[in-house]
Amino acid sequence: MLPENKISEIDEMKDTEEKQLLNLLKDNAKPFIRKVDGYAIKMDEDKQIEYKDWEDNERTLKVPAGSYVVVDSDCSYPKIITAEDWESKNKFIDEDKPKKVVKDNSPKMGIALIAEEND
Repeated sequence: MLPENKISEIDEMKDTEEKQLLNLLKDNAKPFIRKVDGYAIKMDEDKQIEYKDWEDNERTLKVPAGSYVVVDSDCSYPKIITAEDWESKNKFIDEDKPKKVVKDNSPKMGIALIAEEND
């Protein structure tokens, strides 16, 4: 799910192509990892969005099933990417997986030893 500040920005936007694509991401987007992290959703079915362009003309955009709607974490401009292209470079962060905690059993020296004694 997108962060609250992004969601409030979406609600305030004019009804454009970007707003309609961001609305698809709003509730079910998952964070993903690559060079620049962001949010994405894989489309399970074909989606048709209607919006008004900058000249107030009615436009229709088709988002095909199997493709991804993606937005970078530092950007508000979403894009549609084919599954092949996205899956070759990115992967979703698995939030359900517990993170490994590695306990350091090495001998302590200096300040670390003093801090350990005070615990």
